[in-house]
Amino acid sequence: MFFYLTFACFLASLVLGGPTKHASLQDALLQLCAVPLLLLAGWRLCNLPTTREMRWSLAFCAAILALPLIQLIPLPPLIWTQLPGREALVSTYTLLGRSPDWAAISLSGQETWLSMLSLLPPLTLFLAVLTLDWRECRLLSLLLVAFAVLSAFVALLQAAQGVDSPFRFYNVDLRDPSPVGFFVNRNHLGALLYCGAAFATAWLLASYDAVRLDQDRIDHQTIVTMAGSAFALVALVSVELVVRSRAGVLLLFLGLGALPILAAIRPSPHAEFDGAESESLGRRHWLPVAAAFIMLALVAFFFVGWSSIQGVFDRFGADPLSDERPVFARVTFFATKAFMPVGSGLGSFVSAYQMFEKPRDMFSGVYANHAHNDLLELALETGMAGLMLLCVFIVWLVTRARKVWTAINRPVIDVYLQDAAMIVIFLFLGHSLMDYPLRTNALLSVFAFACALLIKAPGGGEAHTQGRTRQERRRRRDALAQNAA
Repeated sequence: MFFYLTFACFLASLVLGGPTKHASLQDALLQLCAVPLLLLAGWRLCNLPTTREMRWSLAFCAAILALPLIQLIPLPPLIWTQLPGREALVSTYTLLGRSPDWAAISLSGQETWLSMLSLLPPLTLFLAVLTLDWRECRLLSLLLVAFAVLSAFVALLQAAQGVDSPFRFYNVDLRDPSPVGFFVNRNHLGALLYCGAAFATAWLLASYDAVRLDQDRIDHQTIVTMAGSAFALVALVSVELVVRSRAGVLLLFLGLGALPILAAIRPSPHAEFDGAESESLGRRHWLPVAAAFIMLALVAFFFVGWSSIQGVFDRFGADPLSDERPVFARVTFFATKAFMPVGSGLGSFVSAYQMFEKPRDMFSGVYANHAHNDLLELALETGMAGLMLLCVFIVWLVTRARKVWTAINRPVIDVYLQDAAMIVIFLFLGHSLMDYPLRTNALLSVFAFACALLIKAPGGGEAHTQGRTRQERRRRRDALAQNAA
């Protein structure tokens, strides 16, 4: 029951979480759906033995929610008028001949409140995944891959039918009729595609290892998994090239290259292996994997055609938005300096940005709704507190990645899923320096799912065909030979 509720909430986040505006009907529905799952997840966490890693993660989640709540606390005029960046507000009161009223740290209390509520679905999903077993987490990863493929086919329909396509679920800019899937922005569709490709690669590598380690036993499930993963990869790579998101294409191929490289150089996940045998498991078979990925890429290039590939090169060569992002970043940087160290309030970017925007910084028909650099936007809205939380997260990520790297006695599929989760997190962080993917509920839920996978203890105790080691097969064969004798 609990797993099905988690599955439904994750699917709802992917389907309805495409917009970046938090005052939408979709956001309200997601938050209502998250409430019962949050209560059940909290109850399950209270009845589970909590590890040190889990306790720190819960404390970090509490700190994330506490930050906007602190920014919403009303302050007397004697305090808030002394905060940095409030000079324009104080001057406005002076010009009106009024005494300043009580006010909060946030310049836009309503936006801060809505932004905090929008964190509820991804945080709920994070807590829920922590209480699931690895078999259920694998099913959620398959859901993510399947939805990414579905989004890819929806994007193809949008590209074929143009701006009047009934499969465009949100208002789009008629000057840029790019396919967007279930999102408003093609860059966000590109982010979903490279996330789906990373997890599809994990399943493909696990299936390959299952065939390589136990050629005597290749069941239908392994064959279906391998074929389905290969199909998903071809579809996702092809549509990524059709979407022509520069960040999406670049990060897609970085992710596709990173996971096989990790598989080739990592130590064996099984304690029984040591020395040259352990090394051979990782490095002896990287050539077939590389050849398979090159073949899949060639198939994807064949499907999309040269015109789409040329369009990708044109996007990297010239883009009308290329002159606007540096301006957004420069104005945001000056606004950040003015509001440090407390920030302007979560979700208040537009209000704070317009206070420092000059006529020369404006572009015809362009509205700066985000900085297109989430590091700068986070610093502007949350000040030093947000940057400190980000530093804590990065330290945790590096530390946890090292622990995952050295863990042993794990099923192979769980090894690759945790590797894929780690890669997806790093790709999101890199993407956030060029855009704002984590400002959507859908991608933030994927990010939360990936973080939860990294925290979960290895599923080494589960019986899984792909986790069978060579020694176990050898002992089974010896026993069969003795019985036959």
